[in-house]
Formats: sequence, structure tokens, C-alpha cells
Amino acid sequence: MSSTYDAYTKYNNLQEIAFIGGSEVELEFELYDEKGENINLISSSGLWLLSPYGQTSINIGELEMEPVVSGTGGNQAYSFKVTLPESLTTNLSGLYTQQIEIEDYSGKKFRPVKGTIVIHPAIPTNLR
Repeated sequence: MSSTYDAYTKYNNLQEIAFIGGSEVELEFELYDEKGENINLISSSGLWLLSPYGQTSINIGELEMEPVVSGTGGNQAYSFKVTLPESLTTNLSGLYTQQIEIEDYSGKKFRPVKGTIVIHPAIPTNLR
């Protein structure tokens, strides 16, 4: 393993997140280069992807991400945001893998981060 890979892994691996199925969840991803510095994503587009854990050939969720614009004149974006709608996870429970795919200004695509999501089943209600 090279030190570049170690630094990249340190900055771009996601912590496990957990929520109850059927919840609307907002996720934001900041990306860093091998030096630990923010990457400007202003001219990039992104996709958020979800698959069952250990089955990355199965895509059960794919959403477009929005750059979070900042800086004077709105010329910087160091993160992407995506909102998972309730309908995406209503019938899900268990362990899942998330990845993001970035397409830069030149059309090059890469997947800089991955992580796990735990979706807990919602307890049914009888009163509503």
C-alpha cells in the first residue's frame, strides 16, 4: 500500500450510518485529494448508488446529487448533497453498500468513496 492510498482512504471512506426504513435522509459528501485538501466539484456531476451489502452488482437505488455551492460568486463546491426519499427505503431493512460516482468536467468518471448503511425496519403503528 502506498502512502497516497493510505491518505486517500483515510479521507474518503465513509463511516457507517443507520436510520429507520421509510425515513427521508439527507447525505452530504465532502471529497479530498491525497493531501487531505478539498476538491472543487463545481463543474462536476454526481450519482449516489445503493446495493445490498456484498452484492454490488445489484443496483437498488440511484439518485442524482447536487453540488453544494459556496465561495464568493458561487464558484466553489466542495461537497455533494443527496436526499433519500421515504419511498426508496420504506420496504428495506438490513445492511447495504453506498457508493458515489463523480463525473468531472472532462467526462472522466470515478468512485472515490464507499460506505455501509444499516436500515432498521420501522415498527408498524396501529393507531394511525
